[in-house]
Amino acid sequence: MTAVIALEHTRMWPGEVAAALVAWQEAALVGTFDRRFGRCECEECGGDAPRRRLQQALIALPAWAGPHLYALVLPIDRYYLRRTSPAPPASPDSDWAWWQRRRPRPGHGPPVGAPFRPDGSYSVAMDVEFSSEMWFWRGPAPWHFVTVPDEECRDLETTAAAVSYGWGMIPVTARIRETQWKTSLFPKDGRYIVPVKAGVRKAEGLDVGDVVTVRLTVEL
Repeated sequence: MTAVIALEHTRMWPGEVAAALVAWQEAALVGTFDRRFGRCECEECGGDAPRRRLQQALIALPAWAGPHLYALVLPIDRYYLRRTSPAPPASPDSDWAWWQRRRPRPGHGPPVGAPFRPDGSYSVAMDVEFSSEMWFWRGPAPWHFVTVPDEECRDLETTAAAVSYGWGMIPVTARIRETQWKTSLFPKDGRYIVPVKAGVRKAEGLDVGDVVTVRLTVEL
């Protein structure tokens, strides 16, 4: 986005918006911004700074460019709201931003013992589980798929800015019953679909029309 690049070169630092998106996404996934994610120990890179940086960018961008960035920020904001509960400030006159007025829900804080990456940043994974019907696409390259429901698609959208590639594909680890495999979700008609290869169908005795429970893990 040319407007973001121009903003970063005049009022921020190159790559700051993308870095803030990734850091805010990690905060949303663990349900709190109260920890540092290892990329930097300074105050401007820890705590709620990533969301403040995104807000500054949204305000500073031209009217035609702001909605494009907000389209990336909004799904993360929504997921953060779902992972947290209201936390009124100590003073009613506080100028806290809305994201500072939230606290982790029980069981939604940073997972104890979660691994760290070699660079010291916090390793976070999103797990999504759903049940849906298997269907067959009779195209030039026939394949079996399972469609991710709308609610789970909204959750997956929070990871798109950091992990998607190609035509919006998201790499995941998928599991059906006892079989686990690596694959990528395909965007289709506003949703994501999970390709189910022949080895998985054979191992679990699956066929078209079967309703299967799928567990997806997206690692960041």
